Amino acid sequence: MMSSLAFEASRYIEDGRNMLIKSLRSGLPIEHSLHGKIGIALALTAAGDILLYDQQIGWSLALLAWLFLAVLAACNPPDLHSGQSRVLGAAALILTLALVESPGIIPSLLLILCGFALTLRRDASWPVSAGLWLSRMITFALQLPGRFITDALRLRRVARRRPRPPVCRSFARDWALPLGLGVVFTMLLVQANPVIDSWRPTFDWDQISALFHPLRLLFWLTGFAVIWAFLRPCHPRQPLGRRSVPPPIQKGVDNLFTRKAVLRALVLFNVIFLAQTGTDLIYLWSGEALPEGLTYAGYAHRGAYPLIATALLAGAFTLIAFRDSAAAGGSRLVRYLVFLWIGQNLFLTINAIWRTLTYVEVYGLTYLRIAALIWMGLVACGLVFIICKIALGRPMGWLTNVNAVNLIAILGICSFVDFGGIVSDYNVRNSAELGGAGQPLDFIYLEEVGPDAIPALQFYIREAPFKARERRLAFHLLGSLERELRRTTEDWRGWSFRRQRLLNALNNTAVGFRAAPPRGG
Repeated sequence: MMSSLAFEASRYIEDGRNMLIKSLRSGLPIEHSLHGKIGIALALTAAGDILLYDQQIGWSLALLAWLFLAVLAACNPPDLHSGQSRVLGAAALILTLALVESPGIIPSLLLILCGFALTLRRDASWPVSAGLWLSRMITFALQLPGRFITDALRLRRVARRRPRPPVCRSFARDWALPLGLGVVFTMLLVQANPVIDSWRPTFDWDQISALFHPLRLLFWLTGFAVIWAFLRPCHPRQPLGRRSVPPPIQKGVDNLFTRKAVLRALVLFNVIFLAQTGTDLIYLWSGEALPEGLTYAGYAHRGAYPLIATALLAGAFTLIAFRDSAAAGGSRLVRYLVFLWIGQNLFLTINAIWRTLTYVEVYGLTYLRIAALIWMGLVACGLVFIICKIALGRPMGWLTNVNAVNLIAILGICSFVDFGGIVSDYNVRNSAELGGAGQPLDFIYLEEVGPDAIPALQFYIREAPFKARERRLAFHLLGSLERELRRTTEDWRGWSFRRQRLLNALNNTAVGFRAAPPRGG
């Protein structure tokens, strides 16, 4: 039975390989053969298993991305005369370079987004709004699990109409029972006969059983379903942008956000926000002493995230009040009030960034705090774009597109940034041992950062005037990170450009560190 399944899989993969080669040579899309696409999907899933499953993740992720893009190009050949195709192709190649530099979640998600865009490129109703893109992605994700099931039922109906080859039919009939019982008897004999059991080390039974581990089977099923959804996307027949808002919801929004209601709300909101704005001006910007028992770090940490939530609610209110069909947008007084209110929200968002930086100066930098600062910056840009939308009279689709482009651009830049190196370098230079305003260096968090912390730790060992115990801790952590880095890069799949740079720097300086004796004191 297993041999029969392997024979069928190899036949599908052979059909897929022939189709892929023919498509890449001719420049024509792969459109019809389900058998060929099954083979391509199986081959890509097998490549993903070899490159990613239970392996060190490095440039192998970029290699899998190149294979995936080649398959998409075969199924949907790019039109080099189309600006959309050129932009998508360039973005995909840049993101694969980001994966070579250092594999990460952000470039991987952006690359999946590019692949999704490539699958929609031949659709007549190409989305022109970020909101439509989001709707399409949600629809695509909801259809993903059942896409292959639908095609498998279709393939089964086709197979019933075609008689099976005599060789396959006779092979399944004649060998299914012998092979199945043979496996059972072999397992029983291995357990019962010491002589046969002594032959067992020649077979890596653990490796064989690992092939059918539940997590591995889940990896194959998920990977195959995702790849199949990209090979045979189901485009909606009616563009989602033409579906109007249901009249009851539209009527309810109009009744709630009347011109008088919006005007009164803005007056009240501005008065409320003046209290918070005045407090920040007094304590953050003028240097006034805080109340007894409250530190600047505590004041900063306590108010940063609530201010961001407030800014998001303010943005949502403004977008609803100044939607394209809103009557309140025609009032000059309402426009001035909303400009004042959004301006206060922008000021409070900048204060939230200032608060977080003040907190970081005392308690150090972490991945989460960097993400919070980037998120606050995006919120501030969104508030500025809202002001531009109202002032310039732009439609809601313009605002959605601008924010989407800004988000994708920021995430694309972040794909090439070594945040681990930034975090560790800041914490080392700002530590109390080196005369900074921060706390003593947290070796546990540096260990969580991983090999990216090696350059900062080397700087710490060279410059910090610390005692023998701390010096031994630093050398121990440096040795542990070095072993982790070398273990990661030993496997060719775990190589990345950033890891290679760290390894080169470590090889050039590690001898001097090993020769340096611990200093007492």
